[in-house]
Amino acid sequence: DVRFVNVILTGATGFVGASLLRLLLEQPDVRVTAVVRPGSTHMGRLPAHAALDVVELAPERWSELPERVGRSADVFVHGVWRGTRGAARNDEALQQQNVEETKTAFRAACGMGCSVFVGMGSQAEYGPQKTVTREDTVPAPDTAYGRVKLTAFRYCMEEGRKHGVRVYWPRIFSAYGPGDFDGTLLMQAARKMRRGEDVALTACTQMWDFVYVDDVARAMFLLMRGSAEPGAYNIASGDVRVLRDYMEEMRQALGSASELQYGAVPSPAGGLLGICPCIDKLTALGWRAQTPFRDGVRTL
Repeated sequence: DVRFVNVILTGATGFVGASLLRLLLEQPDVRVTAVVRPGSTHMGRLPAHAALDVVELAPERWSELPERVGRSADVFVHGVWRGTRGAARNDEALQQQNVEETKTAFRAACGMGCSVFVGMGSQAEYGPQKTVTREDTVPAPDTAYGRVKLTAFRYCMEEGRKHGVRVYWPRIFSAYGPGDFDGTLLMQAARKMRRGEDVALTACTQMWDFVYVDDVARAMFLLMRGSAEPGAYNIASGDVRVLRDYMEEMRQALGSASELQYGAVPSPAGGLLGICPCIDKLTALGWRAQTPFRDGVRTL
């Protein structure tokens, strides 16, 4: 196993990155260098901690990281990715820029002597799937975001083999928790349920899996040890069920009197296939989701 001493983390102010940073700073003898954009408006999200260093450096200058950090590192976690929502998911130029930044991050990791590189993949790499989604499922991404994420994964795996770096690529399925994007289904529903307002929904008949953000961080922390076989790992809760069941449990957990108006919102063209991820590869490492959905939604 890699002994955590020096960790480099991009995306430390993001949703998943912030949770991972908190977990890392709880570990003894770990020092984290958070790489953030100069003048970032999210700088205030970084905690004051004796084991945290902050390097302000734009992605196009990440090649300077070995010099700016000034010491070797053990693990590089790359969590920066722009254009993950809305129309930006099909912005080809932006998505290509993301993959170039991933390449620069990987080269910087090599320059600092890192033996482990952890990316941050997405269920979007698989595209719509009609059956259980495993890591060896043939990918069919239907967005530029998904296609380019897949390109970045393949690049890192190939370069990892060349340079002796163990590459891990967690593919995250429907993470939720405090700090998530305000426009997600759960964040919007939580606000309305707490106010007792009606919640307009689709039919919610598709299968789904929600995983709490701190459980995602724990899975990434496990992969950072470098003892598992390199490659992609699905990260989900393993609690796959009809989306309507999730919404009913959420209303009960929040003690809400809101009416859930199923079918009030039309499903997107072509319908939603839902998701059914298999997490056997991850659970074989001893990981289990620790946050039941009813407890997780109470934090929103």
